[in-house]
Amino acid sequence: MSDRASLTILVVDDEEGMLKVAATILQRAGYRVLTARDGPEGITALRQNPAIALLFTDIKMPGIDGFMLADMAKVRRPDLKVLYATGFADEVSTRPGVRHGKILEKPYDPQQLREEVRLLLNA
Repeated sequence: MSDRASLTILVVDDEEGMLKVAATILQRAGYRVLTARDGPEGITALRQNPAIALLFTDIKMPGIDGFMLADMAKVRRPDLKVLYATGFADEVSTRPGVRHGKILEKPYDPQQLREEVRLLLNA
């Protein structure tokens, strides 16, 4: 999959600044990017946009967190790629549950984000 412009990524983060940063990094890398500010918005975006190839979600969010969002998304879309982000890696690593993808620690390097996304989408 080398045509990035045809690949859609959904970025979900309740921190407006992080949401904008991630979206900008991925748009500049050539991807089509949709954003959501929380889990419910993310679910809606996934339902309305079957072309989403990758979910990049913050883990720690009120209500539906990133793990729950990914679980719900994978039920409908088993082929969906998932990448998580968190500023609370130590706390998150002890939580039980399924991990559908790798976890990037915030603050992440833009190159690191681009590389992880590229690897996932090419897998």
